[in-house]
Amino acid sequence: MTAPNVRPAVRREALARLRSEIGDEIFAEVVAVFLEETPLKVARIIEAAAAGELSSVASAAHGLKSTSGTLGADALVEVAASIETHARSNRLAETQAQVAKLSVLYREVERVLRAQISRP
Repeated sequence: MTAPNVRPAVRREALARLRSEIGDEIFAEVVAVFLEETPLKVARIIEAAAAGELSSVASAAHGLKSTSGTLGADALVEVAASIETHARSNRLAETQAQVAKLSVLYREVERVLRAQISRP
């Protein structure tokens, strides 16, 4: 059971709706692409933030926000949006503080999504 103020990594109803709209095969492909590409996006954001390259951070965070939203990964969307906003406002410390949350959040989303595509 989820604590009242804790958001799930992925809204399962969003996944179920997407699966019903596009079918199991395409759903599995969409998730597989997300799982393949997102670690690269996360790494790009982390590296750019460490280097202080805020325009690169903002651009990569924008892309992450969009793809995460498609799969109902709201917590990841929220952090990516915060990263994008801070980066576009040239607030390096705030950007880096949000970037520090990315890997943990992505791993939780990944766990949920892998379970979704491995179920019969």
